[in-house]
Amino acid sequence: MNNIISGILDYTRSRELRLETGRVNDLVRDLAAVVPIPAVIRVQLRISDDIPAMSFDREELRQALTNLINNAVQAMPEGGELEIHTGWGADGCVDIRVSDTGCGISPENMSRIFQPFFTTKSDGTGLGMAIVKRVVDRHKGKIQVQSSPGKGTTITLSLPSAGSS
Repeated sequence: MNNIISGILDYTRSRELRLETGRVNDLVRDLAAVVPIPAVIRVQLRISDDIPAMSFDREELRQALTNLINNAVQAMPEGGELEIHTGWGADGCVDIRVSDTGCGISPENMSRIFQPFFTTKSDGTGLGMAIVKRVVDRHKGKIQVQSSPGKGTTITLSLPSAGSS
């Protein structure tokens, strides 16, 4: 019950973005060090060194990435590979890509993954991906999902950098 209430509060919380200048790479490295990941999952960080400091809400982006990492871990109960990549995307955006070799998302569920309260997990709240989408939207970014059942999922967050339009 506490998880559901916390998730609802996170999702419905309406506060101003607290934009600060920081390095997305530092946030990714910090999260990779603190989010609990089972030993059966191999983590690969592929960090592009040429990503400049940019403006983002550190708390919100941390929550979105934590949700993506947790989903990836849950998709690989027997183990697998989790890759977190940062790099340049289209239109001068900074891409953060979270990939796993887990169970994937079925085609019938793909269109529903951002709907609040949609979940395929017995203990899920169905708010994790809705929160990710809201965070990306608030940052005027884009989100792309590629998934193959039985092969894994890749979710790419594209966030405008200072020089992008």
